[in-house]
Amino acid sequence: FFFQAEDGIRDHCVTGVQTCALPISTGPLLKATAEALLKSGFEKGMVSEQRRSGWPQNVWAVSLASEPFEAQLENPERGVYHGYPMPLDDDFRDVVLEEWKGR
Repeated sequence: FFFQAEDGIRDHCVTGVQTCALPISTGPLLKATAEALLKSGFEKGMVSEQRRSGWPQNVWAVSLASEPFEAQLENPERGVYHGYPMPLDDDFRDVVLEEWKGR
């Protein structure tokens, strides 16, 4: 399923990036956890080459519970992303998990 925070929150550690809550199967994550996931995806370079207004179209991260998440750029003017856990039947899920381990 999909959950989007009503308003993005500024992550002071990643300049210019706004984040939103990323859900897990048991419910939405805390905003701080969502921020940490998005930040870790940027820090590990888990971003797509495709960009819009200078922002990567996609950012991937893996939770401490080894659940891969994908965040998609929603508002390229403000750098706002929405995110969700990657579906079990998404073949790219395994790529993200494997790449995450190597970084």
